[in-house]
Amino acid sequence: MKKIGLLLVFLNITACGGEETPVVESVETKIEEIVETVNHTNIDSLRLNEQLLSILCRTTIEDPDLEKIKELVVLGANVSITNRFGETALIRASQYGHLATVQYLKESGADVNLQNDNGWTGLMMAAKRGDVEIVQYLRESGADVNLQNKSGSTALIEASYDGHIAVITYLLNERADVNAHDESGGTALMTTSENGHIKVVSKLVESGVDINTQDKDGRTALIYASNSEQLEVVKYLENIK
Repeated sequence: MKKIGLLLVFLNITACGGEETPVVESVETKIEEIVETVNHTNIDSLRLNEQLLSILCRTTIEDPDLEKIKELVVLGANVSITNRFGETALIRASQYGHLATVQYLKESGADVNLQNDNGWTGLMMAAKRGDVEIVQYLRESGADVNLQNKSGSTALIEASYDGHIAVITYLLNERADVNAHDESGGTALMTTSENGHIKVVSKLVESGVDINTQDKDGRTALIYASNSEQLEVVKYLENIK
């Protein structure tokens, strides 16, 4: 586009006398050629991005076509293109455990901290899934362990819900905020206590979690555990108090 601008300036200068010259005609022809090339390039880019989005939308538990993704990226597809939910290929690959795809996309320039429309990152997706390999790779690639989604949840809170102890241990070692809370005041300790994950409860306590923190309704982790009849967790937390 800069070339087009320069040619337009040159055209204005040469044509200021009001008479067409061979030079002017030559410049006009060159402009048309450049515009046509740019238009074709834009169309090609759109087609490549559409194909990448198509693969992205089909990416679930089955392995995505990594070779096709590589081909599209080499040809110029945008690795940060998003679907209608604001999800990038890296977020989708992280969600479904495709480490090789995640690695390739990162190496090709994908931003590991991009968030979808609900604020979820690839790290949050992988943490919720319990995929410690992808969590570790994303973290080592610069992923922020304390980013929050639109409901205020973090990777640690998501991992704690299903008791993914390996992911939780790694995130805590990477200085994840053990007392982070979502918009309702819920914490990792509350959600894991409610679901009876005693090993996670113990790990969070060892990491300095505040067991007396209350959510917006005044409930503590102990109350969550009691309400869901997680007796082992109840006994553990009562002994701490």
